[in-house]
Amino acid sequence: MTWNQQKKKKNYDNFWLGFIPGLILPAIFNVIIFKTKWTTEQPLLEAMWKLAEKGFMGKDLMAALLPSLILLIFFSAIKKEKACMGTFVGLTPFLILAFIFI
Repeated sequence: MTWNQQKKKKNYDNFWLGFIPGLILPAIFNVIIFKTKWTTEQPLLEAMWKLAEKGFMGKDLMAALLPSLILLIFFSAIKKEKACMGTFVGLTPFLILAFIFI
């Protein structure tokens, strides 16, 4: 491949390509896990916060991180470094929360 062909080839390695799914996936999976495991009449965030304070949500938060970790490994395997960094940055707040509530 010549230099000109490499320049014309589109590079889909982008920070935002990893950041947005890395931030959204744990939140979605956390809600899914909560809805399947617990039943409550309180608003969703209030009920989740009360269970997290009691220490019941730590393992659920860790399980909700798995899709983002799989995405991180996938981006690493296909050598998309910027997307890999974006996924890690999006994953970090949920990782911190999971370690706090364990």
